Amino acid sequence: MERFINASDTDISPYYYPKGPVIGFRKDMQGSIIVMIDDSQKVNRTVVYEIHNRISERGRTFNITNVPCKFVLTGIVHVEVPRDTVL
Repeated sequence: MERFINASDTDISPYYYPKGPVIGFRKDMQGSIIVMIDDSQKVNRTVVYEIHNRISERGRTFNITNVPCKFVLTGIVHVEVPRDTVL
C-alpha cells in the first residue's frame, strides 16, 4: 500500500497547494485513500473527478480495481509559536 500511495502522490502532485487544492494525501485506518482539500479554495466536481481518476488509474497498475477514496475539506493548519518559546 505504501508503494501505491507514493506512486499516486506523484500522479496528483500537479493538484498540490499552492497550485491546486490538495493539502494532504494518505491512507486512513480502514485502508481508504484520504485526499485533503483546502476548504478556502473553490473546487468543482471536475477537479475532484480528475484527481480520483488519476488515483484510480494508478490503482489499476497495482491490480486494484476499486480504490476506496475519500475527499475531505479541511483548513491549512498554521502553527504560530513565538521564536523565544522553548518546546
